[in-house]
Amino acid sequence: MANEALGSEPDLPSHTSVGAAVAPYGFSVRYSPADLAGQWHDVVSLDDGRVGVVVGCCADADAAWGMRAAARSALLETADPVQSLRGVRGTAVSALCAVIDGETIGYSGHGDANTALAAPDTPGPALKPADTSLVVASLAPGATVLLCTGPIGPPAAAALDGCDSVHPDQVADQVITGLAGSDVAAVLYRHPPKTLAVTLAAHPSSLAVSRGRLRRWLASAGVDSEASADVLLAVGEATANATEHAVVGATRDVEITVTADITGTRLRLTVTDTGVWKPPPASSGHRGHGIHLINALVDSAELTTTPEGTTVAMVKDLRP
Repeated sequence: MANEALGSEPDLPSHTSVGAAVAPYGFSVRYSPADLAGQWHDVVSLDDGRVGVVVGCCADADAAWGMRAAARSALLETADPVQSLRGVRGTAVSALCAVIDGETIGYSGHGDANTALAAPDTPGPALKPADTSLVVASLAPGATVLLCTGPIGPPAAAALDGCDSVHPDQVADQVITGLAGSDVAAVLYRHPPKTLAVTLAAHPSSLAVSRGRLRRWLASAGVDSEASADVLLAVGEATANATEHAVVGATRDVEITVTADITGTRLRLTVTDTGVWKPPPASSGHRGHGIHLINALVDSAELTTTPEGTTVAMVKDLRP
């Protein structure tokens, strides 16, 4: 049975605001401006780390609220997309329910609801109409899923083509623009991309390269601008320290490796060098404050030194 509250993992927030609605990490929500009163969505946490999504559109605003409540309750109770839409019916109603796990998305729809799946290195999105049965699709790393209460025409589909390197909020803006004239609600989901791993020589010229690679990866992962700025500064400080200090006294060529990965809402980053650790002096004046700055920018940071090199491991929580 699905659980609404999972210990320290509370139910993800849901919102029904206009336009660029606030959504949990990994999701972007847009409503068309035609008839906001009848558009709704929910994103909820289920058991086993799964996430459930319902999105709907109804001509009768009063009926829409009842359908939203019924779909949410059934989703939390059953974690079954088909069962969750049993209470969402009507000739002027479109709705879609999906359950997302680490490898797949299972969904079911009613009315004009549709989905589109865009995977990295795959030309064009795959349009997958949702019907009353359960449809299951695999999710490649970095895949983008559009859950929409109306037809997905060529302009909206074009916004998904090659979108894996673009922040999902930007993609969602382009999608809703492509759906202009339609009365729809749309939820965009970005699956976590492959782990980033960049290895470069410990040289000042490498700093801009690693920063650029990390910035693009953060955008593809859907990390918001504020968290991205913190992470870029923290990783930049760690790589700059390694470039400046790890090469001093080293008898081998020194390299720096930057990694980034996401599990759930936790962004994990490491900066590893193959150089020599230099403890900061007892009195460093205006220097030697890198670790303090890093700790202020991320939720946790750990420094590990060995004869083979030094690693700074950082965690940033992306929960709203």
